Amino acid sequence: MIELTISQQIELSAEKFRNKLALSFPAEDVKMDFIDLKKNVDLVSRALLGIGLKKGDHIGIWSTNSSHWVLLALGAAQIGAVFVPVNAAYQSEELVYIVRKMDVNYLFVMEQIGGKSCVDRLKNIFDDGQINKEEFPALKDMYAMSETSHSGLKGWDIFIEAASSVTEEQLKKAKGLVNNQDIYSMQCTSGTTAMPKGARLYQYGVLYTANCYAQLLRLDETDISCVPLPLFHCFGNVLTLLGGLISGSTTIYMASFSASGMLKLLQKEKCTCMLGVPTMFNAMLAQPNFDSNKYYVKKAGMGGSYCPPTLAQAVKDNFHCTGVTVGYGLSEAASLVTLSDVFAPEQSRLNTVGKPLPDFEVSLYDKVTGEISQTLAEGEIVCRGLGIMQDYYNNPKETEKALDADGWLHTGDLGVFDSNGYLRVAGRIKDIIVRGGENISPSQIEELLLNMEEIQDVQCVGVPDRMHGEAVSAFVILKENCQLSEDTVKSYVAAHLAKYKVPKYVFFTSNFPMNAAGKVLKQDLSRLAVEMIQ
Repeated sequence: MIELTISQQIELSAEKFRNKLALSFPAEDVKMDFIDLKKNVDLVSRALLGIGLKKGDHIGIWSTNSSHWVLLALGAAQIGAVFVPVNAAYQSEELVYIVRKMDVNYLFVMEQIGGKSCVDRLKNIFDDGQINKEEFPALKDMYAMSETSHSGLKGWDIFIEAASSVTEEQLKKAKGLVNNQDIYSMQCTSGTTAMPKGARLYQYGVLYTANCYAQLLRLDETDISCVPLPLFHCFGNVLTLLGGLISGSTTIYMASFSASGMLKLLQKEKCTCMLGVPTMFNAMLAQPNFDSNKYYVKKAGMGGSYCPPTLAQAVKDNFHCTGVTVGYGLSEAASLVTLSDVFAPEQSRLNTVGKPLPDFEVSLYDKVTGEISQTLAEGEIVCRGLGIMQDYYNNPKETEKALDADGWLHTGDLGVFDSNGYLRVAGRIKDIIVRGGENISPSQIEELLLNMEEIQDVQCVGVPDRMHGEAVSAFVILKENCQLSEDTVKSYVAAHLAKYKVPKYVFFTSNFPMNAAGKVLKQDLSRLAVEMIQ
């Protein structure tokens, strides 16, 4: 077990790497060395204590990648509070759900995301400029991640002023109350349920997976990593943030991904490592006038969704990588289950998702026989070890489904091990759609569309998409004498849910294929959708 807490790891890294550049946020023109990082995290921890935060409290962070995001997350963790990262793409209704269901005590909000005001999307939480305590009994206060205050939303300067009421001794005492078995974060994850569940991850668990990641990617003080991944995802805040902290490497965060922007950063910053999901690498390779002679990146790390071997090879060849690693994981396992060593034999590395992490068990489960073995011809991927979540917050029913009595986490994915012990992901049991590394619950979109008075029934399925891996397709049955356009359906979803959940295709039909028991055959719908879009 990792013996350190987040606070102790920050202190150790500051002592070891000192004035080495730790983090860079080019969009903000902000840079921090390891000593600066510790000082700033301590300041934010004192401010959090100053506004009344206590060990075990929950803070929500709704923002794209920013220096404030990092300081809030680490500042909360080192005094034993739990941060709840909120997807920056969420609309008002999704945010409201997270704040209510995850018992968020303090909410920090970026002023704008994607050019749209976040303040406007908080209207369901306010009642005449005050927090609606009846609907949100746990919520104590809200802060803007900018200097500007708004009605019911205090500015960042006011937040930081609260640090003056907390002494260094008081901060030291608060840190001393934290142990490595305390919760680091509550990762909001979508699965077969309509709305996200809060997977609670231990401090020792996230440090363990981050350390494995840094070691297998061979990160060290000489590395400069370009990271377009969102910090609100586990891949971003566990592997890249904590992995960089542990290894002493420099991490450069993009505010949000753009293919052209990332290519420019790789050149400008002379990055030795680049990380992302397959769709990001596809987008970069597809850029007009892409010139492979401009890029000499030593290593690349990919995960988040299926990576075709051809893409891994193309990344290796076109960016002149000496090593490419592909991994598999999920939020419930602190983002990492298997990973190939960046310099492992190429054939095994590019055609699989690697081997289980050191001192971590990964096997296959036969639902019919109950057998758990790596030798099964195919089975559900199950795992157990240090990175596994404690539970889903306030959701014992879903926790029981995911974690069995022997501590095995059931992933809902099918897999097979090759003769060398490398894992291949063969498909999914879960009824989810993975678009660009984002898990989408079809039931969430279906439940929303059923609110449209014209719709009798709806089923959503995933179809292959060259750029994003999968795209959402909606099959709609209209009520008698009702009409709807494809654009109207898409606009309705866009008004209520994140953009990535909006169906790319809408098909109107009179019935769904069903089995003898009356269950909708979604696989048949997926095949039909593929035929219709060809």
